Amino acid sequence: MIVMRPWTREELEVKARSDFFSLTGGRRFSPEVQAQILDLLERRQLERGAPPSEDLWRDWVIEFHQSKYWGLPTLSPLKIDAPSVSPPASMFRFIWSAFQSLIILKAFVLYFGLSYAIDSTRFNLVGLIVSISVSFGSLIYFAIRQSRHDDEK
Repeated sequence: MIVMRPWTREELEVKARSDFFSLTGGRRFSPEVQAQILDLLERRQLERGAPPSEDLWRDWVIEFHQSKYWGLPTLSPLKIDAPSVSPPASMFRFIWSAFQSLIILKAFVLYFGLSYAIDSTRFNLVGLIVSISVSFGSLIYFAIRQSRHDDEK
């Protein structure tokens, strides 16, 4: 007959870390309560005289969670700072930049580009160059302003 020695406290702690100390919803136990849980597990194991079988261990885990952690107190979940949502007023910069580059400036570039292709006058060439320059300039200005705004946070 093989006599199994009871698990050491370290072995119990390794097994309990995943089965007993991992709670849903981010709740957790203080180190003192974890020590109490390990004490209770050691006591149950000593009463039995041998390490628990897989079925018995599963029953202990189920009982622990169904009885609301054997009446032991839990701590609230750790609060993780969520990134702040940008308020609608700051979204105006993005909307205006998209509207300006996608609608207004593209219309000018299209108009002056077609006009210059049909009639190669100096006015159409200057209009095309100015509209392309304003389009790229506003994009660069927006990028610089946004990067400086992000650095302040």
